Amino acid sequence: VLDLDNTLWKGIIGDDGIDGIHVGGDYPGNIYRDLQSFFKSLSQRGVLLCICSKNTEAVALEAIEKHPGMILKDSDFVAMRINWGEKSENIRSLAEELNLGLSSFCFIDDNPVERQGVRDSIPSIFVPELPEDPASWYQFISTLPELTLNDVGAADKKRVSLYKQRTAFVNEEKKFTDKRAFLRSLAIEIQIQELNDGNLYRVHQLFNKTNQFNTSTIRYTR
Repeated sequence: VLDLDNTLWKGIIGDDGIDGIHVGGDYPGNIYRDLQSFFKSLSQRGVLLCICSKNTEAVALEAIEKHPGMILKDSDFVAMRINWGEKSENIRSLAEELNLGLSSFCFIDDNPVERQGVRDSIPSIFVPELPEDPASWYQFISTLPELTLNDVGAADKKRVSLYKQRTAFVNEEKKFTDKRAFLRSLAIEIQIQELNDGNLYRVHQLFNKTNQFNTSTIRYTR
């Protein structure tokens, strides 16, 4: 979960405008472009990116889409909360929308007051304490063990698009008052496969997910 002002770019979009924020080019914009490149690489490997920012949504989204230095675009984020509410409540709302436990979230924000507020309100969330100098952030964040992905499969790489589909699914369901009619409208087809070399990675991954196929906490090797 990423903040915007002074986290993904240097400056405050509501005060400085698109032309007044720094991302890309020379210092300090290069710092934030490098950070965005790292977050983009995480997304491509299956980490879901969200935004939680105190801003006017239309102004922030315009900067994301139109600033020439931006690497991350609207399509890179699976969910956003851009408003003036408490960040802890917005993160809870994101967790509910994505159907994920709060312990699965990492919150990155330049403001130490916001970081501590989220820690106090959501003890299970991971909130790294960023170095004071933003020039050190890339090295610090990119080497966090919690964000290190050693084993990435095909399903992981598709996770962002799958979660976007899920969001569309949830929004479409709200249009129906009859649950059965909604399910029929999906025209779902189920395929059953035997274990094979092609699906072994995914089968092993699912067996070790405590909230799906493994409630015993026993971890199996391939």
